[in-house]
Amino acid sequence: MESLTESLGRIKVASTASKFTVHSSIACPFLVISEEQLVQSIPAPTAAEFAELTSTAMGASQPKQPQPVLRPRRPALPHQSH
Repeated sequence: MESLTESLGRIKVASTASKFTVHSSIACPFLVISEEQLVQSIPAPTAAEFAELTSTAMGASQPKQPQPVLRPRRPALPHQSH
């Protein structure tokens, strides 16, 4: 379960990202990340916003490490003699 700090961080990133999101001609949103102004309707980000966007984007692009699946051990079957 996500902690309150993690939730607040995600909200802050989403708020920052929304300032730099545009929609394509087919209404698909995409994020513009650049230190300079590339799109006329989107201002260049501050240094802090750029750092936040790039660190978030780099974190999202990293492959997730597989988590081991822990299964309870089955009790040994009693040995049956014939």
